[in-house]
Amino acid sequence: MNKRTVLIYTLIAVACLLALSTVFTRRFLNPKAQVGTPEFSFSTNPATLNKNGAAEVVVSVKPNGATFNTFALEFTYNVNDLVPQTSDINQSFAWMYQGNFRIAKLQHTTENSVGRIKLEAALLASSIGGGDTPVPLFKLLFNTKNPATVSTSMAWNTPSLLLFNGSTSVPVSGVNGTIPFAAATPPTTDVTASIHIASDKTNYTPGETVALKVFLRSGTPPDTGTLSNFVSSDIVIRYTDNGITPQMTGGALQVESPFQAGIATVDQNEKRITLAIPFLSKTTGQATTIDKSQPIATIYFTPKAGVDQNGKTESFSIETNSKIYITGGLNTYIRYVDGTNNIQTISFGAATPSINPSPSVSPSAGTAQLTFTTRLQGVTAAPTTTTLPVTLTVAGGALSTPKAFTTNIAWQGDGIWSGTVNLEEVPLGTQPYSIYIKGPKHLRKRICTLTPAEADAERSCDTPQIIINAAEVSANWSTIRLLVGDLAPQDGVLNTVDVAKMRSSVLSQDTDAITAADLNYDGVVNGTDVSLFLESMQRKYDDEIIENSAGRTRDE
Repeated sequence: MNKRTVLIYTLIAVACLLALSTVFTRRFLNPKAQVGTPEFSFSTNPATLNKNGAAEVVVSVKPNGATFNTFALEFTYNVNDLVPQTSDINQSFAWMYQGNFRIAKLQHTTENSVGRIKLEAALLASSIGGGDTPVPLFKLLFNTKNPATVSTSMAWNTPSLLLFNGSTSVPVSGVNGTIPFAAATPPTTDVTASIHIASDKTNYTPGETVALKVFLRSGTPPDTGTLSNFVSSDIVIRYTDNGITPQMTGGALQVESPFQAGIATVDQNEKRITLAIPFLSKTTGQATTIDKSQPIATIYFTPKAGVDQNGKTESFSIETNSKIYITGGLNTYIRYVDGTNNIQTISFGAATPSINPSPSVSPSAGTAQLTFTTRLQGVTAAPTTTTLPVTLTVAGGALSTPKAFTTNIAWQGDGIWSGTVNLEEVPLGTQPYSIYIKGPKHLRKRICTLTPAEADAERSCDTPQIIINAAEVSANWSTIRLLVGDLAPQDGVLNTVDVAKMRSSVLSQDTDAITAADLNYDGVVNGTDVSLFLESMQRKYDDEIIENSAGRTRDE
């Protein structure tokens, strides 16, 4: 082979190598999605992550001419750099594409230092695609850690795919993300704030909707002015549901906010509401100031079906691990600010117990009005029911037969209940009376003085000493406990009927069972109630009613 032939072959080989090199470079080192091949991508807000901060990771798809309505995505991230803002991935997830999605699977797992998120979803009644403009699909809220690395990475896994009409697979080109970190910059000024809650009023009429308002403040309420250093919040609120329930619309918690929609979730088993609110303008989408006098969110509660709200109370409280996210200059910086453990309590019906549902009547001439206090066995903390009926019976003195009166007692705190009753047809004078008091689940107790000594409180008295000779009489019976055990329908004795009812009600979820056997009024029937019941079995019977000082008795 002559030199000319060798030169020609060499030139041809070099040309082939150059062509192959170009193809390799374009195909592998600088991949570009072909027409009809959608590509996924990540973006973050902020674009440069700050250590010990927070970020939104936005997942977008560039259709490149393809259309689809179903997708299965799987991607990974470094758990040493990032962590979802909530342990429940559903609470850190939000759709960005304005369509009706149905999620088949949203799963979050971690293994070693790899976090893995899987999402399978379908867009109902429409499809995505047809163009070449990136379309944001959803975002995930992460907190950033303080890694030694200068960047973190996210990667697509090969199971990711798109489907059209649920059958035709569309190829996917995943663009893996490498996201830089910047050093966290603290705010130039010390910013403090606290979270406050308040209802629009404290006393509601049964059937009314309750509006619970959430405020962000930096001073003592009422607070005025604006805050401009805050970017978002993660607020957890606990509530009771004695007669109310969170208002839901289309399966979603009903929340009003002057800012862009965040994530609002409710766990009705745990009675917990979580609000992740970005302080972004609804019109511009940009960060905006917060008016301290206006709520950042309003949550609505509606009456529970089939529950009599009259006399019931509800309470709301902020968990102290609630967070407020603040910014410091150009770089986002996160500071955890504990929310005030603020508790709001509301009631339904009259603020004080109503002795008579009809207009109140002043005592007539010769009639005494008795105001008294007492305690109920086992009720030491705020009860779920703060107004209860009791029966007072006056015997002895100038009465030929005992007189019984029904009234209400109201919770005053510190284990004390108080009530007022008009002692109609009980003659005033100096002859001593005995008064008997019986609660709705309690044994009847005989009381012989207006201020019994603590040492005598647990013993039955024999000698009447109560003098009713004035229009207003006060009795301090706070040393006395009404013992539980005589459950409805009451028959004056703690017997096998009461034992059977107690046994069948333990840990029951039935409302009637709880109402009947919840002895300490904490909303459940458990071991505490059983212990109270067993303690009362040492007594078992109502105190007998002594008609007069001669000692004749009457068992009513």
